Amino acid sequence: MNKRIVSIGTALALVLGLLLIGHAPIKAQECQLISIKDGDKTIRLHPVTSHISEGTCVIWVNWSSRNVNIMFEEGKMCESVVDASMDFKLDENNCFITQVNLSKGDTASLVYEKKGTFEYIAMPESGKKVTGKIGVH
Repeated sequence: MNKRIVSIGTALALVLGLLLIGHAPIKAQECQLISIKDGDKTIRLHPVTSHISEGTCVIWVNWSSRNVNIMFEEGKMCESVVDASMDFKLDENNCFITQVNLSKGDTASLVYEKKGTFEYIAMPESGKKVTGKIGVH
């Protein structure tokens, strides 16, 4: 009886191994994290400038006590070079902007599909706006 169980287990392991041999490993999405934190009189971004490769996602995480919007003034251009937009939209001024104010712990993200330099503004509800830059190569 024990030999039979071992034989069945060995056969199952062999079949599973053969099934997995032909499968390529899944490529994980590369992402750049940008933290929004409290500063002296306003917020601060870390990093202020990000250098990423095409196909990389950028995730903004608000760790500050202020509600914050992220805005790209070149809305149509930005919309045409990104994919998988999470929580961004075009506003009435054709700016690419987060759909809601990001509260503490909230995130928004974009995947950059084309090369270029993209400047953005992080606008807290209180305090001065700050600017950041994404360089895609």
